[in-house]
Amino acid sequence: MKQVFSFLRSNAVGLALIVLGLAGGYLYYRLTLCQSGACPLTSTPYYSMFVGGLLGALAGDLLSAVWKRLSAQ
Repeated sequence: MKQVFSFLRSNAVGLALIVLGLAGGYLYYRLTLCQSGACPLTSTPYYSMFVGGLLGALAGDLLSAVWKRLSAQ
């Protein structure tokens, strides 16, 4: 259990950005109108949430790399 809390504490920013990406993907699904249903990104909420979560993970990784580089100087 201690390892789980350690993992969550050390990756809190990245996990928060993934959750924000998932929420943003769902909002994109809800707010983007695709009348025909043939739009691949907005056809189901799972696709748009996956892309949003992926973008959040990439943003978290980028921020982590920038933070490490700035703290090393």
